[in-house]
Amino acid sequence: MDDEERQLFYDYEKNQKNRLSSQCKNCYVSSNLETISTCNTQKEELVGGHLVPLEFEYALLRCSHCSGISLAEIVPDFDYLAVVYPPEKRFLNLELPKIVNTSYQEAIRCERSKIPLATVVMVGRTLEALIKEFYPEQKTVFEGLEKLKDDGIISQEIFEWANELRVLRNIGAHAVDDTIELIDAEEAMDFLKAILEIVYLLRPKFIEMKERREKSKQDKLNTI
Repeated sequence: MDDEERQLFYDYEKNQKNRLSSQCKNCYVSSNLETISTCNTQKEELVGGHLVPLEFEYALLRCSHCSGISLAEIVPDFDYLAVVYPPEKRFLNLELPKIVNTSYQEAIRCERSKIPLATVVMVGRTLEALIKEFYPEQKTVFEGLEKLKDDGIISQEIFEWANELRVLRNIGAHAVDDTIELIDAEEAMDFLKAILEIVYLLRPKFIEMKERREKSKQDKLNTI
């Protein structure tokens, strides 16, 4: 859970589960979200490789500014709270390294505020943070992207996506004649989100699948 989600949880607890002080995902105005109704259920979730029964609470919330409806999911045992409806366009259902997540969340805030120059700069900073996670001593984003490609962490196509985001970041960060439109920033965020999902979710998942299948094959051979 990132710092923003943790603060939401504590605000919710502090307000005795009556109100949640947060930014409404319907109108993007910081306001009080009033609890209309709650319900509890138990579900099994994968924790540390094992299915564990967890208590979930769902709270139906109404924005004091726009009267828009939101749905929050709370897992008290993990101090977890997330507004699951309306869905966050840029939400990633995975845990990012802190340095990467900080830049990504800032990029989301810039896009939401419709500041295209700042958005593409933060997109580039997120890429730089991603590279630093793998290669702390890497000096340039371009060289870092090439090393990610050469080491098989990203494909040639993902390298081309990321390199284009690097170019957009440079345009946004320097006083040049090229301009950055809002659609450029939105598309940059689309590709950044996809890159993060591939590197931090799909690639590890694929590696785990291959290892599991190889182990299963080996176990079958050992029983023959």
